[in-house]
Amino acid sequence: MNGRNGLSWFFALACSAAAGWVSLQAPRVGRCGSAMYFGFRLLAALVLNGSGVRSIHAQSIGLGLVVFLSAVTFLIPAAVWLRRVQGRWREGGLLVWTAIYLGAYFFLLPVPDCP
Repeated sequence: MNGRNGLSWFFALACSAAAGWVSLQAPRVGRCGSAMYFGFRLLAALVLNGSGVRSIHAQSIGLGLVVFLSAVTFLIPAAVWLRRVQGRWREGGLLVWTAIYLGAYFFLLPVPDCP
């Protein structure tokens, strides 16, 4: 791994951490937020209920799971991008993916009605 390649992966991890961190913020679109926000919260609740976690810390564990799911969902396409693309488009494409991901999380995919 050369220096530029390592810098690209570090940049991808930093963007992934940002994607995980913003999952703590509630988007102000739709009745239930965006589809990604609602989906991550619902999946975390299903995993917690299915695992039988009965704790006063269940909400904190669920929030940590939401952050993890958001970061991994961001990182999988980013890793594919970094493995396939060489040259000057690596970081630029990663920035575009970050903008699309954050835009989808905050306002591009609103949930029109809550279940």
